[in-house]
Amino acid sequence: MNQSGNAIVTIEEAQAKLDEATKEVFADKQYLARIMKRFVSEYSDCSLEDIQNKYIEEGSIHVSKVGVAKNLTNIEGNSNDDTSINEGNVRYDILFHAIYPGDESLEEKRFIGLYINIELQNKYYPGYPLEMRGIYYSARRLSSQLIAINENTNYGCLEKVYSIWICMGNVPDKDAGIVSRYYIEKDDIIGHIKRDRSIYDLLEVIMIRINDHMQSDDDTLNLLQTIFSGIISQDEKVEKLKAAGIVMDNDMTGGVSEMCNYSEYILEKGRVLEYISIRREDGWDEAKIEKGIIEKFHISEEYAKKWMKEASLLPVTN
Repeated sequence: MNQSGNAIVTIEEAQAKLDEATKEVFADKQYLARIMKRFVSEYSDCSLEDIQNKYIEEGSIHVSKVGVAKNLTNIEGNSNDDTSINEGNVRYDILFHAIYPGDESLEEKRFIGLYINIELQNKYYPGYPLEMRGIYYSARRLSSQLIAINENTNYGCLEKVYSIWICMGNVPDKDAGIVSRYYIEKDDIIGHIKRDRSIYDLLEVIMIRINDHMQSDDDTLNLLQTIFSGIISQDEKVEKLKAAGIVMDNDMTGGVSEMCNYSEYILEKGRVLEYISIRREDGWDEAKIEKGIIEKFHISEEYAKKWMKEASLLPVTN
């Protein structure tokens, strides 16, 4: 049993820890810059170095937390939350600001608000279209820029918002490798009027869909597949990230290790619970099942008992 699993009781806790460890790793500027260059049109002609060092606003990266993760150092604050009296609370996984290209030397800089939501496990079909959620999140982030709405409100100060969704987990093969962009366009119904695109181009949703079986010629998609894979070993993951140009310092390597430990734990526990269910269906007594778990999965008697008890609480499916 790996070190991470020793203090974990349920798969739900392990999943929450995996989600947080993943966000912490992905909040590194190296990954954000690659996402921006490939999928945010304003930065397509910029170098990765410029995006990292000139355009991502220093100190603006915020990562949400759910209270179960440990040893996390990124900032959590109100900037991750949009709260309304009449609406529910919205939490963004990764939130940051970027300066419009070419504006970094200006006194009055213009910013783009970007946030990334990472849907890792079994959330591609949440019971509603994720596109609708992405648009709603964008609208909330846009409206939160205005302190008050009255006759003196200056709507001209609104900054563009990008909502980027990385879907990984139960994405079907037919959808994996497809990236979609949803945005606002002007369409003159009668006649034609020339308007600067910046006055209406205020919201974009990017849906990125990947899974472990995806085959793609796109370097950015392959990088994301490597980062979020639940089946690639830690050593292989580190080597692939290095080959993609990611600088793997101690913090980055440690974060990847933590992700892999949680993924391994979730997979291992899933196998144990499946084993228990099958053996019970076969009519094995509890003592024989417990002995089989210990021998097959090399876990302690304490954890064998805990997981057998947890398996008893799982819903029965026909």
